[in-house]
Amino acid sequence: MPVVATVTTVFFSLVGAEITTVAAAESKDPEKAVVRMATTITWRILLFYVVSLGLIVCVVAWPMVKPGESPFTLALNVMGFKWGSAVMSFIILTAVLSCLNSAVYVCSRVLHVMADRGDAPRWLAEVNSQRVPARSILLGSLVGVIGVVIAIVSPNRVFAFLISTTGTVILFVYLMTAVAHIRLRHRHPETETKAVRVWLFPWLSYVTIGAMVAVLIAMAVTPELASQFYFSLLTLAVVVGSYYGFRKPRGA
Repeated sequence: MPVVATVTTVFFSLVGAEITTVAAAESKDPEKAVVRMATTITWRILLFYVVSLGLIVCVVAWPMVKPGESPFTLALNVMGFKWGSAVMSFIILTAVLSCLNSAVYVCSRVLHVMADRGDAPRWLAEVNSQRVPARSILLGSLVGVIGVVIAIVSPNRVFAFLISTTGTVILFVYLMTAVAHIRLRHRHPETETKAVRVWLFPWLSYVTIGAMVAVLIAMAVTPELASQFYFSLLTLAVVVGSYYGFRKPRGA
């Protein structure tokens, strides 16, 4: 049960695949872009996470892997590559910078669209002379700096807690996305074209929803993670309540 419950940390680590749909909106051919990028991300996850972790456990006994230490570096050291630590540090740094770049991009675009539709302050919808939502970028960057400060001040408590709760909130978002997709397909089947098609619909979607619900239940019954689960529920309640409390009637 604890193994299932800690899947939320994996969600936190892998979140971002949905960037393909945000970026595709600014491409010349969104339909082909979504298919190409989604397929590429799927293969990258299988190669760099699933296959690589399989190779690591073939080289290193799992009790040797310690939390907070790179298993890739450990595997390279066991194999005799003493320079493994420096190489992995460089790879991790470039990966983190790439992740940060993507996060700032998505955050700014989402804030811009929300503001344009009346779900966020209107001043975030403004763009500069290059038609870039600079205000949204600055706001997202400010929150990122606050996260760095929290990681320095309290890395093992507050920051670790935020990672787990963020993973749970992301799980709620994915859960609602799956439900919304099922409803959309049933009401408007023409929205899914031959190029962009979900496999084994709707059964695979139901299995996905069931798996995510199982993770949430596992968190609720695991003493070490129950507080994070209920805090995430509170966060969800605040967000939903704020939406219904502050939303304004939209025109046609």
